Amino acid sequence: MAKGYYLVLGDKTTCGGMIIGGDTTHTLLGKPVAREQEQVTCGIYPGIFTIVGHIPCDSVNGRKFAGTLHSKSSCPCQSRLIPSILTNTYEKESNVSSNASEPEQYAQSVKIT
Repeated sequence: MAKGYYLVLGDKTTCGGMIIGGDTTHTLLGKPVAREQEQVTCGIYPGIFTIVGHIPCDSVNGRKFAGTLHSKSSCPCQSRLIPSILTNTYEKESNVSSNASEPEQYAQSVKIT
């Protein structure tokens, strides 16, 4: 299982931007939680962008929470989001079975002339 982190207002992006929107009615350690469609800036391109992607089955006030395993910025960089709170986590189950067989390999023939 992969461990993800909830995102909050003020968290940074990998391109130098920042989450500038959050739900003030639900906080983590006093910071408004970030949800899908919250506003985010980009550290490279001007303008306001949004958080795309959300944690499945986890919402507040009609919008799903943003999380490090499921969310990113809609800026041209498609940057990941860096959590500032490392105590509130969630888990994402892996789609890969631990008993998965090796991929089938096929021999290739070369015609010698």
